[in-house]
Amino acid sequence: MKLIMENWRGYVGEEQDKISIPPAELGLTLQEEILRESDKEADPEAYSLEELQALATDNPEKIRDAYKEMTTAEPSLKEPRGAEWKRLTKEKGSVVADLHRTIQDEGLVDYFTDKIKDIMNQIFKTDYITSSTKVKKIKDVKGQINQLVFKDFNPLQREIIRAIFHFTKLKVPVVRAPEHFKPGASQMVKYLNDGIEMAFAPSRETYAKAKVILEALYKTPLENVPTLWRGLGVALKSNKYTGLEDYKTGKVIDVGNIMSFSIRAPVAKQFAANTSNVPQVFPVVLQIPKGNLKRGVNVDEFSGFEGEEQEVVVGGDFVIEDIRAMTWLGKNRHNGYKDFETLWKDLGWELPWKTVMSGDKYDPAELAKMYTTSKTDPNDMIYIVKIKQID
Repeated sequence: MKLIMENWRGYVGEEQDKISIPPAELGLTLQEEILRESDKEADPEAYSLEELQALATDNPEKIRDAYKEMTTAEPSLKEPRGAEWKRLTKEKGSVVADLHRTIQDEGLVDYFTDKIKDIMNQIFKTDYITSSTKVKKIKDVKGQINQLVFKDFNPLQREIIRAIFHFTKLKVPVVRAPEHFKPGASQMVKYLNDGIEMAFAPSRETYAKAKVILEALYKTPLENVPTLWRGLGVALKSNKYTGLEDYKTGKVIDVGNIMSFSIRAPVAKQFAANTSNVPQVFPVVLQIPKGNLKRGVNVDEFSGFEGEEQEVVVGGDFVIEDIRAMTWLGKNRHNGYKDFETLWKDLGWELPWKTVMSGDKYDPAELAKMYTTSKTDPNDMIYIVKIKQID
């Protein structure tokens, strides 16, 4: 029986005989609007969903090669592009501020003078500075800012940037299951990273395109990947989602179609802490040691949190190799376990384990008291599950 990291397959109506843990929170409801600026209008060369699906089916290597080219070139491109973006943004801000002052200070005479200058510019081709010329200047500078991404990236590469932005900064669950993007109203979002500025409104199609692209990218062969980490909160007993009772060496974990791990252990530990509620839900960190990942994609260069979470996107099946526990400070280590039941017993928590596994109702306060009979406080502990990708 496989342990499913997130319940997306069951969530979309597939077979229910596999165990899973809670998916990431959907957060605020995502909705779709009739956009003032469609994907094609924001990027006239944007791929359609059907075009990307055909490409991912017939020639997925083209997507992977496009991303490899991007990541290879980006270190030398981002500094000059970022500097030009700052210059243009400063110029735009100066013109906007000047326009605001003109509007605030303008009297009736100034208004008519401004209009007369506009007419003279049109008829006699003069170059008087007016409110209209300032508005045009702002639009021109904004156009130059938008062109920075068009200059350095081809249409497919721009689709890849938007896909990574959806996954790292917007709603991860909807990338995995775009059909759950609900009709309604959606706000415009802006991607900004090293001088790459793109504004668009997320839609069901943009999420579906992100899913197609990321599913092609995470199958990229990798070598010498550093140790990766993923934090989560897990209950003891399996119910709707996989409990610690089913985490055992040799068991297979299906992490689903798209799952991110971080190169930074503190990021994963913090996420585990945020999603746990001891003694109901415990902080667990999945560890993929160096050499245990054969396929995936590092998206940090174009992430919405570049340099912070340092995410690597993976998918597919992994096998559990080892289970261990330690304090949050790395002390009181308990290594080499094959299952959590034995670990709980050695920690002196046999009674609360049996109480939860019995299936009978229990008072949470009484359960918490059961842990106090041990010298080890469960609030001090974190649990590491070492996994390896199956070829």
